[in-house]
Parts: sequence; structure tokens; C-alpha cells
Amino acid sequence: VMDPETGFDQVANVGITDGTIVKISNEKLAGKRTVDATGHVVAPGFIDGHVHYVDMPFGVKVGLRDGLTTTLDLEAGLIDTDRWYKAKEGKSQSNYGATASLLAARHAVFTPDYVSQNGAVTLDFFSGMDLGVDYIDRDATPEEIEQIVGLLEKNLRQGALGVGTTLGYMADHVTSAELLGSKKLTAKYGRFSHDHVRFLSQAAPMSGMIGVQEVVDPGILYGGGTIVAHYHSNTAGQMPLVETYIEQARAKGHPVILEIYPYNYGGAGNGVQAVYLKPENYQRNLGRSYGDIIAQLTGKPLDKETYERMVKEDPTHPVYLYHAQMDMVVAGVARPDTLIGSDAFPYFDSKTGKLVTDWDTPYNEAVGHPRGAGTRAKVLRLQREGKLGDHTLMQTISKMSYFWADYH
Repeated sequence: VMDPETGFDQVANVGITDGTIVKISNEKLAGKRTVDATGHVVAPGFIDGHVHYVDMPFGVKVGLRDGLTTTLDLEAGLIDTDRWYKAKEGKSQSNYGATASLLAARHAVFTPDYVSQNGAVTLDFFSGMDLGVDYIDRDATPEEIEQIVGLLEKNLRQGALGVGTTLGYMADHVTSAELLGSKKLTAKYGRFSHDHVRFLSQAAPMSGMIGVQEVVDPGILYGGGTIVAHYHSNTAGQMPLVETYIEQARAKGHPVILEIYPYNYGGAGNGVQAVYLKPENYQRNLGRSYGDIIAQLTGKPLDKETYERMVKEDPTHPVYLYHAQMDMVVAGVARPDTLIGSDAFPYFDSKTGKLVTDWDTPYNEAVGHPRGAGTRAKVLRLQREGKLGDHTLMQTISKMSYFWADYH
């Protein structure tokens, strides 16, 4: 039995009554049901702050099979926190939470008739609601920026856990004023931001390191915490530089931390149209090619012709993309100061391409990135096979559970 919060690490018996642990003891315990966990580890339910299937019961079920009992969408977040919490109450098989969404706030200001299905922008987007492209390629006026920041504050007052910025999806047009406004709010309310940084690049003048500095430095200046989402995917070859920078900031007492998942390929949150997949970004700045982009529904790599056709005819088509080198990813997972966050995407029907939500959907009918089902299992396998160096099992469990709750 291993508990990262208390450091408890012993062979013991665990007593559970009505779903609650009531006793951990070296003595023999009796109950209506006995689970023989000999040779295994009993650990806290895992927490993941970067999950995009919080509102899809099928996805939640897949996560539970990977030990995930708390699913948080800290990146994409909410536009109507009150309504979302009311819609979720008593209807989720996992614990849940989310941030206020900068992306959704921009869309709501630019499109006044926008009404979210349940308050979460992820469900709106993946279920096919047309969010247009204004949030991607429109500059906000000073008056609109004030409204955007006002919406973020409204959601923070309603109980949003922090602010999710997703700058990478609005890289060419989201303003510094919007970002700084978000950061000031996290300080004001004693919360944090979860930041998908502006650039997917290891090259000047738009390197991932610059993107990291853009979100970390205001947090240091104003206060509030900062979680840098999937830093390996945005910074690639600059990972060691970023790691040193964050390590030094943490040593000075600033609550900033890096998040990572154990794969060297990710998914484009708003489909093949993602700004960072444009050739002048993905190929020039990351050294990748069209063939490093994979169509999710078929598993086939794209080429120039299929990429251009998809962007024009089916811009939200889900795709995977390769980014960092795997040896650097494993080294990042092994660091004691990284959080494990899966960035788990929803699943789609392999035949129709429609979003899969129903809890009882057969597993073989759904396709999705393996990180949605196997992030924790993959990290534990790396641990078991000795690939995480002197990283202890307790540290590994903590990075997937208690560390999320106490990352500062």
C-alpha cells in the first residue's frame, strides 16, 4: 500500500466501507468481499489535469480502466461554470473539474449568440458545433479584451479552478493584453493558469522556449500558479533548456511546473486546421513533414495533397502529429518535478467518424490516441522496466495523483 501524501509504504490490508477507505492495517481484515492484491500495489486513484473527455461517459470509462478517478479539463475549460457543475452533479463516474476558458471567452465575445451545450467548450467543439474561426484569426479590440477578461472573472467567481489559455490555437492573434489579464486574475483569486503555449517550435523567432517564458514570467510577476501543458510537444529539442529554466524558477519558490505525457506524438485539438500544423510552422520550426501528421480515423499519414484537401474540405478532421524525440520524452517523464497529464482526447466512431459518448459503446468501435487509455499504464511500464533511472515508484505514483493536488 503506497500513499504519496503520507509516505506510507508497507504491505498492509485496506478496509473499505460504502466506497470509502476506513482502515489500513497490518492485521487481517474481514469483509463481504475480498480482493487479493498480493504482489500488486494499492495506490490512490489517479488524477489527470489534462483530459478532454470529461463530458463523454465512454472516455471516462476508458480512463477508469487506466486508474483515473479524477478527470479535469484544465486546458480547454468552461464558458458557463455554474451550468456545467449543475449538469455534471450526480451524473459522473469520476471526480471532475475545469478552468475558465480563454478560447471560449474570445468566441463568446466575438459571437454574442453563442450558447454552449452544457458550459464546456470541448463538448461543443468535438460534437460538431460550428465555432467558426474568429477565435483563431481575429484581433480583439480594447473593449473586447475587457469583455473577455470579464467573462474569465465571472467563471472564476463561479468556481472555475483557474484559467486555461490554449494560446497555441490562437497563436497569431491572441494578444498579450488578454494573457496578462488572465494572469492577473489567477493571482487575484489565488488560482493558476494551465497554458498551452503559443509556439510549437524549436527554432527562432518563435521557439517553444519563448512561448514558455511568455506564460511563466507574468505568473512570477503577479503571483498565481502556472502549469505548462505538454511542454515536450511544444518545445521538442529545447526541452533541456526549458527544464533548467523551470527548475530555477521553482527553486526560488515560484509555483510553476511542467506537464508531460509519455508519447512523442499528440493530437491537434481543433483538427488538421491547427495553426501550428501549417507548413511554415510545423515543417520549418519543428523539422517535421506532412508524413508526420496522421489521420486519426484511418491511421494513415498525410502528404501535401491530402493535407491541403483536408484543411479546405474538413478542417476539424482529427489528426495525430509527431513532435519531440522519444528519448527526451522518457527523460522528461523521469524528472521528479513533472506532472503526468495525458491530454486525453475524445473517441470517434471508426466507421462514421462521429463523436463517441455512450458509456456502453463497444471498445472496438472507437478510435483515439492511446494516451487516453494508457498514459498511466505506459508510465508505470517505464518505471517497471527501469527506464526512469533512480525515479522511485512512490514518485511515479505521486506525479499521477497527489502531486496534482499539491504541485506547488
